[in-house]
Amino acid sequence: MRKCVLLFLCCLLLQFIPVHLVYAATPLKVGVYDNKPLAFTDSNGDVKGFLIDILEYIGLEEGWQIEYVPGYWVECLERLQAGKIDVLVGVEYSRERNKVYDFTYENTLSDWGIVYTQKGSNINQIVNLDNKKIAVVHGDIHYNNLRNLAKQFKLNIRFVEVYEYDGVLELIDQERVDAGVVNRLYGLEFESYYNVNRSSIIFSPSEVHFAVPKKKHRQLINGIDKYLGSLKSDKGSIYHQSLQRWTPLSNKWVLPKWLIGLLAVGSGLLLLFFTTGLILRAQVKAKTAELSLANQELLAEIAERKRVEEALRLTQFSVDHAGDAVFWMGPDARFIYVNDAACRSLGYTREELLSMSVHDIDLNFPKEIWPKHWEEIIRRRTFIIESQHRAKDGRVFPVEITVNYLDFEGKEYNCAFARDITERKLAEEALRESEERYRTVLEANPDPVVVYDIEGKVVYFNPAFTDVFGWTLEERLGKKLDGFVPEAKRPETKMMIDKVLAGESFSTIESFRYTKDGDIIPVSISGAVHRDGEGNLVGSVINLRDVTERKKLESQLQQAQKMEAVGTLAGGVAHDFNNLLQAVQGYAELALMGKRKDEPGYREVQEIVRAARRGGELTQQLLAFSRKAESNLRPTDLNHEVKNIKRLLERTIPKMIDIELDLQENLKAVNADPAQIEQILMNLAVNAKDAMSEEGKLTIATRKVTLDETYCRTHTDAKPGEYVMLSITDTGYGIARETMDRIFEPFYTTKGVGEGTGLGLAMVYGIVKNHGGYVMCSSEPGAGATFEIYLPAIEKMVEPIDDEVIEPQQGGGETILLVDDEDFIRELGKEMLERFGYNLVTATNGEGALEIYRQRNGEIDLVILDLIMPGIGGKRCLEELLEIDPQVRVVIASGYSFNVLTREAPKAGVSGFINKPYDMRQMLKVVRGVLDKE
Repeated sequence: MRKCVLLFLCCLLLQFIPVHLVYAATPLKVGVYDNKPLAFTDSNGDVKGFLIDILEYIGLEEGWQIEYVPGYWVECLERLQAGKIDVLVGVEYSRERNKVYDFTYENTLSDWGIVYTQKGSNINQIVNLDNKKIAVVHGDIHYNNLRNLAKQFKLNIRFVEVYEYDGVLELIDQERVDAGVVNRLYGLEFESYYNVNRSSIIFSPSEVHFAVPKKKHRQLINGIDKYLGSLKSDKGSIYHQSLQRWTPLSNKWVLPKWLIGLLAVGSGLLLLFFTTGLILRAQVKAKTAELSLANQELLAEIAERKRVEEALRLTQFSVDHAGDAVFWMGPDARFIYVNDAACRSLGYTREELLSMSVHDIDLNFPKEIWPKHWEEIIRRRTFIIESQHRAKDGRVFPVEITVNYLDFEGKEYNCAFARDITERKLAEEALRESEERYRTVLEANPDPVVVYDIEGKVVYFNPAFTDVFGWTLEERLGKKLDGFVPEAKRPETKMMIDKVLAGESFSTIESFRYTKDGDIIPVSISGAVHRDGEGNLVGSVINLRDVTERKKLESQLQQAQKMEAVGTLAGGVAHDFNNLLQAVQGYAELALMGKRKDEPGYREVQEIVRAARRGGELTQQLLAFSRKAESNLRPTDLNHEVKNIKRLLERTIPKMIDIELDLQENLKAVNADPAQIEQILMNLAVNAKDAMSEEGKLTIATRKVTLDETYCRTHTDAKPGEYVMLSITDTGYGIARETMDRIFEPFYTTKGVGEGTGLGLAMVYGIVKNHGGYVMCSSEPGAGATFEIYLPAIEKMVEPIDDEVIEPQQGGGETILLVDDEDFIRELGKEMLERFGYNLVTATNGEGALEIYRQRNGEIDLVILDLIMPGIGGKRCLEELLEIDPQVRVVIASGYSFNVLTREAPKAGVSGFINKPYDMRQMLKVVRGVLDKE
């Protein structure tokens, strides 16, 4: 057992044997952050400080090439952990950091944290920090320790993180925080530069070391330790010289020179008096000293032996009661020594384990692979592996094994430390499952999600981000998203960043972002803070929803609402215009009835009639746009109509323009008015001709099309179903984007004065809508234009309506009540109907009509009623007429179509419909037909 303990001590000592390192070929990268007086970079860019002097001295002795890598404190820690630097100066030791970094055995000095406050503050105890705002350095050990103290004392402290100690003192000076924490040496160095007060609160004692990446540069650590111990013990070394030079120690008291001289004279006189006596006494004491020295050497040897024995007993006790299992074995894998923890973890007694080998407990090292593993132990000396141990009861658990190879007195050993990592594995597995779960949620999210760290660098973004914006995660990981935010949106973005850094969230802020290709898209942005397991703010999570389709739908809806409003306006204008045309056309027709063609004035009156009819056509165009024109719908073959119109177009359009048909066979029929389909084709063809100047190609095509739910969600005017598409494409100069939204508005035209009314496309729009269809235009400047018209396909055929010739019909003395708010309309209608044998009674509004009908109940054979009137209006007048007399005969007179009017008036009780302006023959036919009906 004693021999095993000695071997174990040797193992421990070997871990700290300083090995000579030579960083001559490769520079030694040293991380430095501003922490004066320990280490800092001056205004000339030179690295200086107490720790730098020590490192420079050791480097000179060892022949190292030193390269300094300055940075912020957090940057230096990240670089050290990632192995981007070899050593970092001025790192305070803690158990948590020891898991990530390796430290020198010798510390450079001791330090602690000091709380600084505003001038005049009453903060002088740790409990006074409750409900205060405290400035700290991100990643600082004093910050972590103060946070732990706050938890122990149940203090509510709001921490404000900065990156350097000067930021802490500056925030206190500016009274933006109540207090702040810096280390002792830095505070003593710089406290006079700020208007701050050093409180009596000190805490977090710690040792300052040099640190290297975990499990790397162990020889470098040993090399520094080799010098640190001797430099600290030598009062005249560079260590003490630099310490006195850089650290802000109190000045020492020095004796005055006159006192030193006086003491020297007195000492000389005393020396003269006692010299003779001392010589005599020296001879006596010499012999005594020899005996005393021999006795002291004997006592020292005894004390040393006792110390070693005590150390051996302490070591034996420490090893036996260590928390990790310890195993000693030789090349044959048999156990030479095991401690109590090994027995407890495996369930065997010490005697049982000493009769066993590694193969009996370790599943990963059976006999057949042990020789190869022993060769690896000899080659690698010290390393860490993970394996599995099997206990006496059959339980298998994971272990982390630290292997240490020793060659002692000609024999080889492996001193292995095994730690049960079951809980760690479970935690890692739970963490993996949690990360996988959240990753699955993020990757399934259809919206782009990006996670930033506190510096704005990309930590993660999901596949949807790549789909929308183009960047891959590999391209931007650890980098900022340069060129992502448009210039105009940067102030707004800074506001969002400030909210996150203040611990706030935000949602549904609409903005714009660039894609990788430089396109700009509208987005709705939401953001939340990202915190670590301890609640510290470490970054942000940003959700960016592409609202391109939504914006497109909103634009379509606005356009549809605008067209609806314009249509309503156009319908109103057409109604009033019809009333004016009624008087002009009606009186002109009456005037012609009494004249012969050769009489003076006949030709002029005839021109008035023609002008009125052209005005009526203009009214019909407005009514077509507002969807209030009558349509004579019938089953129609679009291919047949296109072939017919082609013959007309060939005589109308210049011959330099080719007309090409691309008609799909076996099209379904559409329920349409052929005359209006002809109007659509003619209007679009004429517009295309004007756009193509002297030559080009006009293509008219038909197709069977099915519009699904997906398409209709992005085109608000469309409805799902089967359609026949009619498209007209030209090779002209196209339509500018800024005018595209207005092309269907009435009276809007890009042609010159006198070259167009601006009603052609408006009429196309109204006719298509009146047919239950959908029209859209696509165009690019210089690339022509395509108009696509979708008309619902039908299965069942309906009987066509034959045109007929209407002859004037004579009346039989019946009494007709004509109701209209326009005087000239009433007079014109009265004169027309009286001329053909009817008795006329007139009313100016609905109220008057009801009064007349009540007074002359039984005498009125027919009521001609205008719906659009002031007062109660025609609709309510009709309803009350039906209440007075359910058998009343009513003919509606309006510029709107009967299909439109039946949506606004009750169908029951309406016996007929007369168009405005009045066509005399049609009016007489309707009146006679209603009166003759039983």
